[in-house]
Amino acid sequence: QVVTHIHTRFGENLEIKKLAALAGVSQSQFERRFNRIFGTTPYEYILRVRIAAARTLLETTDRTIADIACETGFYDHSHFTRTFKRITGVSPGHYRRSHFDSTL
Repeated sequence: QVVTHIHTRFGENLEIKKLAALAGVSQSQFERRFNRIFGTTPYEYILRVRIAAARTLLETTDRTIADIACETGFYDHSHFTRTFKRITGVSPGHYRRSHFDSTL
């Protein structure tokens, strides 16, 4: 239920405390269980879901990087760019130039 919630609402402000309540456990218990099951923190998982959505938008739309950052739940363009580069190894602009489907 929590994973579905993350995947359908990644563009919103997802608080770990509220995700824990959704799971019916305390925040610390939620974080421990999540880490044990997925091998990462809930926060990092959310970031990776957001970056996956951003990659799709970069590949399939000509929307600005700032718009994509906002759409995928990043409130700051530079935080999006830093996170994108940390996870993918390249900047959003470079990724788009390498992967954009120009037939759209």
